[in-house]
Formats: sequence, C-alpha cells, structure tokens
Amino acid sequence: LAAAGALILDTERRQARRNAWSELESIAGFSSGQVGIWRLDQITDAGMISTDPMLTPAVSDYLESRSAPSAYLLESIFRQTMLEHSYLDVMLVDSSGALLVSGSDPPLFTGGLPRDLVTTAADTLTPSFVDMHLHGGDSVPHMSVIAPLSDDEGRIRVPPAYLVLISDASSFLDPILRPGPSIGDAVEVALIEVRGDDVVYLNEPEHSGFSALELRIPMSDAGQVEAQAASGARVCLSGTAYHGGRVLAAAAPVQGSPWILIAMMDEPAATGGLRARFGLLMGLFVVSAFAICLGGLFLWQREKKRHFEELYRSE
Repeated sequence: LAAAGALILDTERRQARRNAWSELESIAGFSSGQVGIWRLDQITDAGMISTDPMLTPAVSDYLESRSAPSAYLLESIFRQTMLEHSYLDVMLVDSSGALLVSGSDPPLFTGGLPRDLVTTAADTLTPSFVDMHLHGGDSVPHMSVIAPLSDDEGRIRVPPAYLVLISDASSFLDPILRPGPSIGDAVEVALIEVRGDDVVYLNEPEHSGFSALELRIPMSDAGQVEAQAASGARVCLSGTAYHGGRVLAAAAPVQGSPWILIAMMDEPAATGGLRARFGLLMGLFVVSAFAICLGGLFLWQREKKRHFEELYRSE
C-alpha cells in the first residue's frame, strides 16, 4: 500500500507540473503575441502620423520661419494627436535631440532627447522604436517612437527633423501582462530584456519593492528562471524567481524586439492539490494498517482458541 501510494503521488505530481507548464506556455505565447501587435501598432501609427498631409507643410513652415504662429499651429496639431492616441507628449526635435516644439505644456522633456536615441532613426524614413528608458530623472519608464520627417518632396529633410511620440509604458502593457480572472493570482507575467550581463525587468514585479527597470538578475545565475529564459529556454522552466521562491515557468519572445515574456507560477500552487490528496491517502494507509492489525489479532486469537480446544480434547 505504501509503495502504491508513493507511486500514485509521484505520478500525480508529474502530471500537475505538466499541466502547469502547458497553461504557462499558452499564457506566455498569447501575451507575447499581444505585446508584439501593440509594438507594431505603435510603429504603424507613427508612420501614418509623420506623413500626415497637414503635418508636413506645417513643419516646413515652422522650420523656415520659426515664427510664433507656425509654432502655435504645430502645437495644436500635436495636442490633437495626443488626444487621439493617448500620447504623453508629441515633440519635434532636431538631429541633436534638441526640443523645437512640444504638444505638452510644459514639455515632458524640456531638454529634448539624448542624441543617441535620435540617431536610431537617422539615415532612414522608417520610424524606430525606442525601448523603455528613464529620462530626465523620471521614475516612470517611457517608450518612444522616433519618426524622421520628410520634406514636401518626400525626401529626408536637410537638416533632419524628427517627430517623437512618447507613451507611458505601464498604461499600455499592464493590461496585457495581467492574466485573466480564470487564472487568479497564481500566475505572474513579466517582460524581461537582456542588458549587458543582466536580465532587466521592464515592468514592475508584483512581489517586490522594485520599480520597472530597477530589478536586475545576473545572467550567470543559471538557477534563476529569468536567466534560463534569457539564455534561450522556452518551456518547462523550473528554478528560483526574483522573489526567492520556487516556480515553474514558460517564456516566449516578443517578435521584432529584444523583449522576452515570461509566465511564472509558484511551484507549491501548481501542486497544492496534492497535499489534500496526500493527507487523504495517509489516512487510508492508517485505517488500512489498523484494519490489518485488527484482522491479524482476531485470527491470532481464533487460532489460539482452537489450539487450546485441541489440547483439551486430547486430555
């Protein structure tokens, strides 16, 4: 009975882990697809906005005259764009990242953008996605799309000018990174990215005091599921998470980006139902052992009685 019980428990534990991994793999695949679609939408919107037939002549007029009326017109266009697409700010910057016109009053980044961010979109008419970054001492990470602006002939402007569309990362990603109500609180979904020798959390972890971009996991720590995912593992991940607990996990890359989405479940939560069944099984073991003892005692007494009866008859 004990051997059979141990075998049953081990089989159920393995099956519970497989079920958890299957569920986590589905969540990671679906959520990473949603994040990828959102990124593509940001690029597509930036391309449409930067080539808007109302924006191009307004930018040309401002760059030529630098007059107050032309700046006011651009500000009005930028504010309307912010309302329609929920941007934190829409800015016009030059090749050095210096701010020319902003739709926000006051501007979100009064000093413009760092030159290295602007150079990602330099030499091309294709909008570039600037991954999450902190700028100007902000505690909340932003994501930007930088779109080079063409002139009235459809060519790259000389000197270059860029449209910067700034979004609040959390307002877009938090709804995607929250599993549905059927999953409950057992699963945590996070975005990670390799930066140097570390794995960086791009969103705010649920069970820590860290903000987005603050928590770093060394790539060299193979026992961490985040490091496993960053090294290329995708399914059946098992190890320690950032909070120190044992977890099961699955990961999926976000297409067109360096991001990796990882879905994690505490291992005790995945196999929690086994505890009750283990208790029930142990109870059955005790009852069975007690019944066997009683049965053995009854047979022993019966045999002893028969033995004495035979001795009595022989006398």
